[in-house]
Amino acid sequence: MERKAKIETIASPRDEDLRNKMANLVGQKIGKDKVTPEACVIMSKDYILLEAALKSDKIVLSLDGQVCFHFTVAAKAIPEIREIVWVNPGKAEDTAIAWLEAGAEPEPHRQLGFRQNTV
Repeated sequence: MERKAKIETIASPRDEDLRNKMANLVGQKIGKDKVTPEACVIMSKDYILLEAALKSDKIVLSLDGQVCFHFTVAAKAIPEIREIVWVNPGKAEDTAIAWLEAGAEPEPHRQLGFRQNTV
């Protein structure tokens, strides 16, 4: 993939400000959802996905629906992650292959800030 220039190398995407905002959600009620300590642990394992998406094309492809649900809740409180597109290639309704073949446009219904909490 590297020889075909299909991989873009970026500097470390680590964002301490974003990590602090995410960590500070523990115990908060966001809409109808309360951010539990367990949810924060689940999210903390995948902060790197959000950080890398923010430093590149704002797209995440992941089979992990649970963390997507938690990030969707967090997006209500953290504006900078709302535009991140999250696509689960394992969910037929996400039509990941067709979406990728069509150019992977950042359709609002795929963005964390617009997704319903039915991930």
